[in-house]
Amino acid sequence: MIAGADLLRAVVTVAGELIPSTTTGVLLADAGDRLEIAATSDDTATVLELLQAGVGEGPCVDSYRRGDVVSVDDIRDEAEWPVFRDAALAQGVLAVHSVPLRLREATVGSMNLFRSTAGAWTDADTSAAQALADLATIGILQSREVDRAHERSEQLQHALDSRVLIEQAKGFVAVRRDMSPAEAFDVIRAHARQSRQPLGEVAEQIVSRRLEL
Repeated sequence: MIAGADLLRAVVTVAGELIPSTTTGVLLADAGDRLEIAATSDDTATVLELLQAGVGEGPCVDSYRRGDVVSVDDIRDEAEWPVFRDAALAQGVLAVHSVPLRLREATVGSMNLFRSTAGAWTDADTSAAQALADLATIGILQSREVDRAHERSEQLQHALDSRVLIEQAKGFVAVRRDMSPAEAFDVIRAHARQSRQPLGEVAEQIVSRRLEL
């Protein structure tokens, strides 16, 4: 997901410019619903995102799981995530604002802001965070759809190529053994089953003269 990765790096960079005194990280869920770091603005965000993904605890994890915003004005008052709280304090982080990367029913991760000062997040900060999260979500989903379309195209092309080889192989066998194309296909299929090879591989061997039936 090269384009998606580039977008997320840009998002965490812009977040630091729009929302002063913050570091930013993005967690994305893989196919097994495990959260992994997709982008961070600095070492502080990297440490805190790695910790949360590893222990499955923290505001960023909860934001993804609930599909809702999780905002913490003073991490020192939090008892819900003791491991994360201690790690955040050790990194000098006192406030966290996590926004799910969500479009309709699809939640793919969370974007997370870490701040070294306690206090409520301003409306401007939360609006900027939401706008960036929405941008990241759309970019990620579009990138994944492009990847899926490319994969489907490759699968279709492979199927077509295999079919062409099979037709050619049928012609080879039919001529050599003086039989109909249907009978030739039965011979090829029987060999594929007996040798436990895909039909397309057997056809390719016949066409390339590496196998004679």
